[in-house]
Amino acid sequence: MTIYNIFLLLGGLGLFIYGMKLMSDGLKLVAGHRLKKLLGKVTKNRWIAAGAGAVVTAVIQSSTATTVMVLGLVNSGLMTLFGAITVIIGANVGTTISSMLLTFNIQPFAPFIVFVGTILVLFIKQKTFNRTGLILLGFGVLFLGLGLMSDSMRPLRDAPFMADLFEFTRNPLIGILIGFAVTALIQSSTATIGIILSMISVGIINDLHQAVFLIYGLNLGGTVTALIASIGANKATKQTAAANLVFNLFGVLIFVVLMLFGFDMAAVVQNMSNQVAQQLVYTHIIFNVVVTLALLPLAKYVAKVAKMLVKSEKEDETELKFYYIDRRLLNSPDIAIGQTTSEIGRMMDFVQENYILCAYHSEKKQYREEISQNEEVINFLDKEINKCLILLNTVKLDHVNIATMAACYRIIDHLERIGNYSTDITSAFDQYAGNPRYSESTMAEVGKLTRKVDKLLQKTFDLYNSDMFDERKLAEIQLLHDEIITLTDSDALLTDISLLRIARNLNRISTHALQIAQALHYRTIKYEEDDYLEESA
Repeated sequence: MTIYNIFLLLGGLGLFIYGMKLMSDGLKLVAGHRLKKLLGKVTKNRWIAAGAGAVVTAVIQSSTATTVMVLGLVNSGLMTLFGAITVIIGANVGTTISSMLLTFNIQPFAPFIVFVGTILVLFIKQKTFNRTGLILLGFGVLFLGLGLMSDSMRPLRDAPFMADLFEFTRNPLIGILIGFAVTALIQSSTATIGIILSMISVGIINDLHQAVFLIYGLNLGGTVTALIASIGANKATKQTAAANLVFNLFGVLIFVVLMLFGFDMAAVVQNMSNQVAQQLVYTHIIFNVVVTLALLPLAKYVAKVAKMLVKSEKEDETELKFYYIDRRLLNSPDIAIGQTTSEIGRMMDFVQENYILCAYHSEKKQYREEISQNEEVINFLDKEINKCLILLNTVKLDHVNIATMAACYRIIDHLERIGNYSTDITSAFDQYAGNPRYSESTMAEVGKLTRKVDKLLQKTFDLYNSDMFDERKLAEIQLLHDEIITLTDSDALLTDISLLRIARNLNRISTHALQIAQALHYRTIKYEEDDYLEESA
């Protein structure tokens, strides 16, 4: 094998992977928004969730993309560990569709498919045709890459060392390790199958027994992407990635144990077809379907094992870091914006806690340090979430995500101001604490006002966390806000500078809370496919 053949192999592999990405991008543009919503809503029933994972993966032709999407949903708090596991289990079945496509004899038509796809992408502005063109372009490039890989391997067909090498892969341990290593290296189980199919097409592999353990290994190697994606993420995300590894490891062990009891997968599949390429695909399908049926009912135990591997540690809530946002996923706007809204929800928790401490406990010295720590976290989140929103401006977004991002800008600004006014209340309370000039009725009025503002914040934050927009609840918030404004204009509160300061701060907090509730009106915007903007190919 010459250096030219090596370059040809690497170039073919590069085209294959790039073609998969183009095709996946095109399919996500057509259905990505709906697929993300589907994943977020169907995780209560494990079988439906697994079916959703299979459908999403079959549509976007990438179990890696589905897994990363699921990790993003877990990291943003939109999906539970159990729900994520069931979806990922289904994704392993969906990825078998990709291997089925590779067995079709499309290579002679690949250049023409690339030509048609290029015309549609570059010269047709209508979105439906443009996205279809991206799918066709990726499909054609994928098969061109597959053809180049096959051509690069022809000189190896008669090489004695290759025959010896693939005799070694009949050994379960060696075959599984090679399949795992190759897939972990190129980060795509479908690409590994493409390489194996290229070897079959030129006669390097001529017996399924030489490749059956490679299939087991590549399923295990496909978990590496999720493990890498979970680095630096929160505990639930790491547990999800660990569960993906555990699930596939158990799957491999099931078939290895069956082999020890005399079950010969290759012999079974060879009775289904005379073509080695089809036998390989059938093996991939049977492996994933059997493992899914066997382990899906045991998903909660897989979750328990994952939790044992990723130990629960008490986290410092006031540590200056993101708990939901993963900066590496900012190029995936649906996921990134979901994470951002979850991080804003966390910011709300600190704002609400600080208001309560400032309004009811500011006179107690033991709470002063906690107030200061909370304020530091609020300022950190305000600054860093703003940075992430600025980075999201560099990615093309659909109009729903644009509206969501605009609302996020306003909401974090209002939250930061509420935090500032809350801490200023502490200073104002210091001025009149224990002052005998203030009557019980005046202090009762202050207490009534602070409780109403507390109630207003709770209603506003509940509306935010409901992930919906309710006109009736907004009207309740507006009514409560108006009551607070009336109370802050009380003559009793306007007679002293310190009480006036408290009243004005509560007035402003109330107004910012109302504006947060009003900013949630973007949730009434409906998704329309024709307004979904294309990502750059």
